[in-house]
Amino acid sequence: MEKKKNNKKIFIILGIILILIILGCLLFFIKKSHKETNESIQESIIFSDYEMASIKAITDYKTKMKNPNSLEVFEIRVYKKNATDIIIDCNEILENGKGERKLIEYVLEDNGNVTYLINTSKAGQTSSNFGEQMQITIANTIKSQWETDTDYTLIDKEKVLKNLDNENINSTIKVENIDFSKLEQAISNKDLINAVNEHERITKLNKNKEDTEKFAKITNDLQALKDEKKAELLTKVDSSYDDMTQQTSYDFKGFNEYQEKYVKEAFNSGEKVIIQPAIISKEDNINFYMIFTLIKDNWIFFDSMIFNIDGKITNISSSNFDKTTQVIGNGMVGEVAGMYLQKYPMFNALVEQIIRGNEIKIRLVGKDARGNVDFTLTQEDKENFKTLYELSMCLQN
Repeated sequence: MEKKKNNKKIFIILGIILILIILGCLLFFIKKSHKETNESIQESIIFSDYEMASIKAITDYKTKMKNPNSLEVFEIRVYKKNATDIIIDCNEILENGKGERKLIEYVLEDNGNVTYLINTSKAGQTSSNFGEQMQITIANTIKSQWETDTDYTLIDKEKVLKNLDNENINSTIKVENIDFSKLEQAISNKDLINAVNEHERITKLNKNKEDTEKFAKITNDLQALKDEKKAELLTKVDSSYDDMTQQTSYDFKGFNEYQEKYVKEAFNSGEKVIIQPAIISKEDNINFYMIFTLIKDNWIFFDSMIFNIDGKITNISSSNFDKTTQVIGNGMVGEVAGMYLQKYPMFNALVEQIIRGNEIKIRLVGKDARGNVDFTLTQEDKENFKTLYELSMCLQN
């Protein structure tokens, strides 16, 4: 009898142990499943262009800080007027232990990269130094834009901050979530500029998409469009090769005659602006330039430019273009401004606005109240810009 009771106890104990083992296994698999589900959710996160750019901007700015771990972000906005600006409302702790509230501005470029412009820590101040005062003026403008302009996109701050250290963000975006329709439509319409821009946008979304059959086909279609356009555009330009610099220069066809004509007009009228889109190519380095030459009977030493494109104003300081001067003779002088992407981060966006615009007015702003020079681009000017700009895209690999 006692033996039967002992056997019963043993079976009960074994049953309890078995139940605990089963529960333990279930708990393990539940946790594992939960973990895998969370990882799956994390892997499937889709980031918008603006969120990706915000992550890049904050990550970059932290490298500029003395105390990067002290950065506190309150709000992130994206403004799209003259360019795509990312402005971050934040606070950082300085070396003296005090907090400094400021707005940080970055520009989102066409290729998805971001470029730091300025912060507003000096807003409200004044300086006798011209360069520093220019920065203060820009800082005041940004602060005013933040306080008054309601036309912006608000970015999910928490999503951005949680993924600052995620080095594999690009690879978390699934190929199947990429929309190729705009790229396909642009290629079908032979709209080279939109096709190239859309292809670059998709390229930065997912580094693994080059392996997909669809993307490979679309890339081949885009190259075929480039080859077709290149053959057409080369008939509209003049080129010259310099064997000493090993550079090839491209101007619109008839530029030399155009230049001679306007130089003569400048001598007759006392003032003329020569408008020259150009390409300088050396091996795989293809650079598109926008050059404005003011020929006048007196110096204005212009140090900034204002573009009015269908009512949208873009102010460009001298730090964003190369400037040279020369004495021409017979009382005439020349001032030349050259703009290009490496000097001005929003250059491509500005060029594309010019090409698509209806009325483009430009002002060369003279230094120290020496006067301004205003001129308007003609339809022929815009066509020349488009020809050289599209050719620069076709020459790129």
